[in-house]
Amino acid sequence: MHIQMTRKMIDFAGKDLINKNTDNDMFSWHVNYCILDRLKLIVFTHDLSAMALVFYGLKKSEFKNPKNILINALRHTLKNAEIPLELINKYIQDADDKPITYGKTKGKVLVSRLTSILLDTEYLAYEIGVNEFIEQYELARKINQFIRTENKGKEGFIPKDRMKELLEEMYN
Repeated sequence: MHIQMTRKMIDFAGKDLINKNTDNDMFSWHVNYCILDRLKLIVFTHDLSAMALVFYGLKKSEFKNPKNILINALRHTLKNAEIPLELINKYIQDADDKPITYGKTKGKVLVSRLTSILLDTEYLAYEIGVNEFIEQYELARKINQFIRTENKGKEGFIPKDRMKELLEEMYN
């Protein structure tokens, strides 16, 4: 998995960065955070589908080795998106086999999408609240049902549906 971080997230995580071509990479994510009630609301966004993983209160020490947390959140988020279990298992297995690498954000379009999703998630967190767990499944479930746009607003899609299509295309 390749995680591309904003400058703010790079300062928080303190990871070594590499340059990697992530065009059409199913294992590429962008991440950013905002502060909500003195704790960090961290949002990971899948580059191709805009599917989001949401964490609240994740500490720097827990982010040193995030693979287990990410894999568990990914499993729950895909399950909540009603993606078939065999596709989830294949994707999780492939993601678990890959080492986690880190890099800078890729471009304006993906950073803009990430910022939009982060702001929507922050708004939802104020509206419906957050639970006591680090992984925020309910927020992720709701945010992944929002309509997103691409090609300068000409095409719309729902992230959970896009992720399902991508996984079916990848494994069938």
